[in-house]
Amino acid sequence: VTEDKVKIIVHGLDNTSTGEAFVEFSGEDANIQQALMKDKAILGSKTIQIYKSSLEEVQRVALMGRPMV
Repeated sequence: VTEDKVKIIVHGLDNTSTGEAFVEFSGEDANIQQALMKDKAILGSKTIQIYKSSLEEVQRVALMGRPMV
């Protein structure tokens, strides 16, 4: 995954992360399945949750006015 394929959702006023992000995967379906296996993994002191999503969902979030970097 390259940096341009990651969209982090931020608070509009102070530009701090909300803890949500969209990551675009391409290539073999096995790579996507491997990424989905990281659901419920521990990252630092946080448990991460991973959901399969679509480009339409990313666009919907953007239309709601939630800034992304």
